[in-house]
Amino acid sequence: MPLNVLWVDDEYDTPQLEDLVERLEENEIILTCVKSATGAQQVLQERGREFDVILRDLNILADEEGQREHNANGIPLDRFLERLTYHIPQVFLTGQGEREQDDRVMIYNLVGENPVYYKYRGEDVLNLHAHLYQAAERGLMFKLKKRFPGIHEMCTWGFYSEELLNPYKSFLESGTVGQEQMAYYRRLQERLCICLDKSRLLPSNLYTGIKDGAQVVRFLKGEEVTTSTGKKVKIKKEFVVSHHITNAMNYSYYMASLSLHEPEDSYGGLELQRAGVQFINQSYALMMLWEDTSKYFIYWMSKVAKEEYYIHTGEEVLEQIEIYNVSAGSNPNGFARDVRNKTYFIKSRFMTEGIGVGVSLKVTFTKAPQNANTEFAVTEIVEILER
Repeated sequence: MPLNVLWVDDEYDTPQLEDLVERLEENEIILTCVKSATGAQQVLQERGREFDVILRDLNILADEEGQREHNANGIPLDRFLERLTYHIPQVFLTGQGEREQDDRVMIYNLVGENPVYYKYRGEDVLNLHAHLYQAAERGLMFKLKKRFPGIHEMCTWGFYSEELLNPYKSFLESGTVGQEQMAYYRRLQERLCICLDKSRLLPSNLYTGIKDGAQVVRFLKGEEVTTSTGKKVKIKKEFVVSHHITNAMNYSYYMASLSLHEPEDSYGGLELQRAGVQFINQSYALMMLWEDTSKYFIYWMSKVAKEEYYIHTGEEVLEQIEIYNVSAGSNPNGFARDVRNKTYFIKSRFMTEGIGVGVSLKVTFTKAPQNANTEFAVTEIVEILER
């Protein structure tokens, strides 16, 4: 696996180190080089999570235009690294080969437990790539990249925040995940929808909040859906998201939601509890599902980024209605009114979690059959409005 290394050293481009640079690159070390503490901080601010290791000289310049290197110039960089919410392992590389005991004490005070190697010691130069890989193994982000490359890449892009890596960090550190991680899988799905929308990879006004998550999945799987402004849109056949992925997203959403409730019959949680189904197993399953889902969307986004991958199929009349009654039973139907007191029938398949008496909806509709008890029948819930 390639290793991304930030090298902080004002001598990185000198003829004396050409062989070292070549050897590192031959061993899949991808180098980003700066000469100073300020230069390192700027790079880390822009793309710090990309780096697996920092390779730095003991004596560095204060800024890129500086002339005088000194070990004290590294103090601001050390403080900057301490403030990061993630850890990047460090390896020190110095040009000073022979040192007195006092210097060794000084070196230890500067670098702590981080390893120190020497530019002009043959053994150190020959094995520096191995030392860098060894150091990277200490870093959680490198472990994440190695074990969960899809999640890591989406995090690097800014799709997933550091906080949402909780299940993956927990697994890497303790080897297990449980019910306390279930909420993160639901939030991963929310973030994916938000970022697809912000990246303009979804039709305008299709996703306006968490309540539209199910509609986004329906759109991605190839169904015709209506945006909050009444436009009907449908994805082109060649860009439809794999049904394995959309099924996984639906499963993830409902299972994660189920875990957030006290077990009860209305959502089926009590039955799972009676059957001995444990959320520790479900949590592991969802953790792996989101790794695969992330990998898939990295691939899918590369396909649709520069394509007109969906079409407008028409316009729909929208109406705002409020539910006034829900029938009894395991598959309840809903009944609603609009501001003109016209009545609407809502099939049980639309009556998902969070939709009940008092909830307002934005819907498309059609005339109900002549023998129906309502005037209209809902054909699609476009938006769940505030109570």
